[in-house]
Amino acid sequence: MSKEKLQPIETIKEIGQNACNLTLLAALSAAVGVIAGIFLAPKPGKELRKELQDKSSQFFKKAKQQVADLNEKFHPKMEEFGSKMSMTGN
Repeated sequence: MSKEKLQPIETIKEIGQNACNLTLLAALSAAVGVIAGIFLAPKPGKELRKELQDKSSQFFKKAKQQVADLNEKFHPKMEEFGSKMSMTGN
């Protein structure tokens, strides 16, 4: 009986973990694509390094903003979920 009650909670944790993994995979894939595109472009070394620096800076700014947005969106929901769990005694 208790396993049936815990099963939905495990499912929620798994969904959250899968979403996190998918976001990380998408970010890494985008970074690899940008880097490959930069290195395959015919440019002198100095230009290439400057472009790589600019693109990586842009990428990390966007990634940081997306993480902040996700945290802002999900943090209240996770707090609510935690308080509901503590009220049920689980």
